[in-house]
Amino acid sequence: MAAEIIQTRQKEYVNSMSALLSVFAGGLLRKFAVKQEALVGEEIYFYKSSGGSSTRKTRNMFASSYTGQGGKIEAIKVEPDYILWDEKIPQKELWKTKLDVKSELVRLGINQIAVDEDKMIINTIKAGTLNDVGAVGTDLNTQLRLLIAQIADSVLSSKMAIDGQNGTVMIMNKTAYKILAASNASIKSDFITNQMELSKGNVPRMFMGCDMVTFPDDVLTSGEIYLVPYGTYGFASWKGSQKQEALYEHRDLHLYLTADITAGAVLLDPKAITRFKYDPLSTPSQDPIL
Repeated sequence: MAAEIIQTRQKEYVNSMSALLSVFAGGLLRKFAVKQEALVGEEIYFYKSSGGSSTRKTRNMFASSYTGQGGKIEAIKVEPDYILWDEKIPQKELWKTKLDVKSELVRLGINQIAVDEDKMIINTIKAGTLNDVGAVGTDLNTQLRLLIAQIADSVLSSKMAIDGQNGTVMIMNKTAYKILAASNASIKSDFITNQMELSKGNVPRMFMGCDMVTFPDDVLTSGEIYLVPYGTYGFASWKGSQKQEALYEHRDLHLYLTADITAGAVLLDPKAITRFKYDPLSTPSQDPIL
């Protein structure tokens, strides 16, 4: 009877985790990246161009003095790493532990992989030489005004991009979101992108045309908000590298569960990313504008 339960749980887990990983689209931040995929072990490159020029007259490309107008193209190598999740279940618990696609434990594993992927992307962004802006030391309303100006500039600039990667995501922690949500700016129709959602009682996920993504305070430091135009960072993975296993160990009577994916991130245009620094402890002024 014990052997049958073990085999059933092993099959449940492998089938359910395999199904979920096969449609896994990543965490909250993968969708805003330029994505590259290659076979396992292959090198993955992103290409960043800078400079360049054009002219309105024909040039002699065979002349010894000729210089190209293509600018500089930099190849940036990314080697994906493994994001791993594991858990073990005592044999005596297997009879009451479901491991199908609706299982709380299986879905927890998928969620933790997604969170770790987002942490990797966040750490890559934070480590970059970014466009640092802020008004630390001023009152809250002054900081909000400057933030709104930065959002407007980032959204407009990204929508003018010729590569079609138009849009900006605002990445912040829960503390920053609460400050923004409590301000008059988040209530005024001038700033909320989707008033219809607000009227239905749904929490808007966009502000001034900017996507909003929030993380717990232990994932993202208080005092910093990131305005990240789409396509300013790359995400790399190896095809078919997702794996899952359910191994039973007779020596300690446990079922060992594992799941992993590959992921790598790199900045492609760090100066287009704004790191807005604010004071989470500042107090509002009497100015009613915000």
